[in-house]
Amino acid sequence: MTDENLETLQEQIRELRGKLNLVNQKKEASFAKHKQSKNSLLDKIHQAKQIQSETKDQNNNSSKLKQKRDAYNAKVRKLIQEIKLLNTKKYDLFKKLNIRGDVTKLKEQVDQLQLKLQTEALSIEAEKRLMKQIKSIQKIYSDDGEVKQLLDNIDNISKEIDEAKIKADEYHQQLVKASKGRQYNELIDVSKEIHTLRADEKEHFNEFKKHKGSFLDINEVLQKKLREAASLKGIIEQKSVKEKTKQSLEQAKKIDKKAKVAEEKLKKGGKLTTEDLLAMQGSDIA
Repeated sequence: MTDENLETLQEQIRELRGKLNLVNQKKEASFAKHKQSKNSLLDKIHQAKQIQSETKDQNNNSSKLKQKRDAYNAKVRKLIQEIKLLNTKKYDLFKKLNIRGDVTKLKEQVDQLQLKLQTEALSIEAEKRLMKQIKSIQKIYSDDGEVKQLLDNIDNISKEIDEAKIKADEYHQQLVKASKGRQYNELIDVSKEIHTLRADEKEHFNEFKKHKGSFLDINEVLQKKLREAASLKGIIEQKSVKEKTKQSLEQAKKIDKKAKVAEEKLKKGGKLTTEDLLAMQGSDIA
């Protein structure tokens, strides 16, 4: 019965070892996945921090571009107000001086009057009126004349407005380009990956803990069975030793009995057999 119990235990131990090995493989696989997810998560977190740093730098650059663009736009608005005032002044001055049409054509008008003066036969009074008209026009558009200075100011401010508009547009285009950077979309994508990896890491870690718990439970049962088997082996071995000892004692008694019979036979002058001789020597025929 004891041998059968030991055989049953050994079969149970083999089954438990197989289960333990299988659970251990699952446990190690879950831990490997957990470790891989964790490393990937750390990489993505590092990537997110890097993108955030780049985004911060980009925001600082965008802020500077916006400040420059707004400054030029403000300059444009200020110059427009100035040129409006100059145009009002120009209207009043032209009305006062009775100037009509394009002032830049006054020089052509002077040239025509001078040509007329040189080529036509005019009376003294006509020449005087013509000369007076020429001088009046020349005075209006002379370098130090009020009209010339006013028009020059309007022209200069118009150029400044155009230049400021160009600069404002340049910084605006740079700002638009910077705002279309890939950092924001990348950060959104990486954040989604981080969320997924966190869930994966948690899932794999929970699997690892579950398999580790099963491993410990099976191993505890296995160790108990191993102790039972070891104890049972000890009992069987002890029984075997006792049985062998008993057999040896019985064999010794048997030989001793045969030796006494052989001695009696020898005393009586009887003929000894090989078995008798062996018995007297403390041996027995197998």
